[in-house]
Amino acid sequence: DQIKAQGQTLEAVLETEGMSRVDLEKQIRTQKMVESMAGAGKEVSQEDIDAFLEKYKDQLPEDSSEEELQNLAKEQLSSQAGNEAINTWLAGLKAEAKIYYRKLFF
Repeated sequence: DQIKAQGQTLEAVLETEGMSRVDLEKQIRTQKMVESMAGAGKEVSQEDIDAFLEKYKDQLPEDSSEEELQNLAKEQLSSQAGNEAINTWLAGLKAEAKIYYRKLFF
């Protein structure tokens, strides 16, 4: 919808980025698997949404409806929570990783 609103097509944007539709699908699939493994996807509370809207009220689009603003806030907060969960998960993996190097002699 965002791409259409800008008068573009998905194929044109992907071409500009040097990606194919298959590349995009792989990227989305990988992202969803990482989110699942990291435990991302926490529900955003109405209290969090209201606090976000209050904090950023001067930066939000003025011509948006209340529903659009609620959705925007929910998406932003959900994305932030997901990124935090993924970063925490990755940090834990790095901290617990045990890497062994072996020298090979020929």
